[in-house]
Amino acid sequence: MKVSKASQLLDLGAGCGIIGIELANLLRPEKLNLLEVQTEFVPHIQKNIKTQLKHQIPVEVVNDSFGKWSPEKKFDLITCNPPYFLPGRGEPYKDGRRELARSFVLDNWKIFFDAIDKAMTDSGQAFLVIKDDRVVLDTIKKNNLLFDLQVFKEGNLIFLELSRLYKN
Repeated sequence: MKVSKASQLLDLGAGCGIIGIELANLLRPEKLNLLEVQTEFVPHIQKNIKTQLKHQIPVEVVNDSFGKWSPEKKFDLITCNPPYFLPGRGEPYKDGRRELARSFVLDNWKIFFDAIDKAMTDSGQAFLVIKDDRVVLDTIKKNNLLFDLQVFKEGNLIFLELSRLYKN
């Protein structure tokens, strides 16, 4: 797993934004972009930008879903900790807002991969982090028709590196 360059960094489903912020601290992109569907996370993102971002990097926070979002530019590095519970698996949360972040309530895997496809440059990379769950990994493999997929396991996490199958 090697990140070659990150001038435009996108964190899809950013949550509180910390993964994108930490990558921005490490890679110092020209701009950090954070996409998060849940409005209640935006204040946490803003706080983390102020307290955790160590460099003067422009940041854009977009409050939208994978399916409704239409990127205005392309990104050479995309990161995501995607929803990791599949329908009918795992114990549902009583708080529906947590369920939104943990499973595809609004979108689905096809919409998710389409969003990456629309957003990634021809030579870009995307990295997904999921928990070590064979069913989730198999679901991702089945629904990923657009990207070459490399799988790396570290402890109880699986890292997936996506790159374009056919670079234009």
